[in-house]
Amino acid sequence: MGEPDKIVKPGPDQAERDLREALREAIVRRVAWQKPAIVLSFLGLTALAYWAIQEKREDGLRTQVLMAQQGAVRRYGSAYERLREKVRRLVSAEAGAYRGDFRDPVFRVVNLPDGGGVYLRLPLDRGRSGRSIEKAARVQTRDAVAGCLGVSPRRFGTILDDGTILDAGYRAKIQKATSQDRLRALDQDMVVRIRRDLPQLAEHLRPDWLFAVLDEPGGAKPPRRAILWDLRRDRVLVRARLEVADDVIPVRWVGKGAIRSNAPPDRTVRNTASDCSIAASIRRLTNEAGVQVDTAVPAPAEPVPAAPATVPAAP
Repeated sequence: MGEPDKIVKPGPDQAERDLREALREAIVRRVAWQKPAIVLSFLGLTALAYWAIQEKREDGLRTQVLMAQQGAVRRYGSAYERLREKVRRLVSAEAGAYRGDFRDPVFRVVNLPDGGGVYLRLPLDRGRSGRSIEKAARVQTRDAVAGCLGVSPRRFGTILDDGTILDAGYRAKIQKATSQDRLRALDQDMVVRIRRDLPQLAEHLRPDWLFAVLDEPGGAKPPRRAILWDLRRDRVLVRARLEVADDVIPVRWVGKGAIRSNAPPDRTVRNTASDCSIAASIRRLTNEAGVQVDTAVPAPAEPVPAAPATVPAAP
């Protein structure tokens, strides 16, 4: 039988070399993982610092814009909200069942201060809530009623547009802005509105009178409710339900050699006649002579008989 294998014990030098090799491999493996971790940690800290700086700048800009908006609200907000509330209350009260005709016996349209009033025209069904009144007022188009009446009021929709930055919704936009670019855009918009809109708004926040026309639905010639209020005394001056005439025959002139147009007739003339009829009706109610809109077609004139021909006497 052979002798069993002998276990050779490493000497002191070999054991030391093995230990060093193991330590070296461990250090290499550890350093290989530490480098990406260090880089990633550095990038993360850099991004966090950048985000904190941007957040601080954004908060500072937001505070600046909010302070400017709040300053405008402190100066004009109370009068603006009082006017809005009064117009909504008065108009909505007249949009229900008709309350009957009324005229202040001493009132005259000619005594209205020019430029010291507010004008609003909207469909009757849009006048039953404050929100629908303001929504309709913002899209109200120009008409000729006030001009035919001889006054120059401010449209209620224009007042609302001028006071946009005073609304709670505008402040909410500033608070919800999620970037510095958006905040800068709102800041620039506010600067423009403060310089352009607020001076005009300030001139019309305390009007003397309110004139509203509510167009009832249905029919080729639907009735219109016309109401005029004294805002200083909070009372009705005139209330009337009018059936106005707008019978205008559209005429298209065609000259010799001109190309015939198939475009529909311009409704501006018809609308203006209707608007002036509203104004004339109000003036009649207040016993004032106004512009009369005559839409009747005159009858053709009788032909003038020709003079008898004279024959010269023969020489």
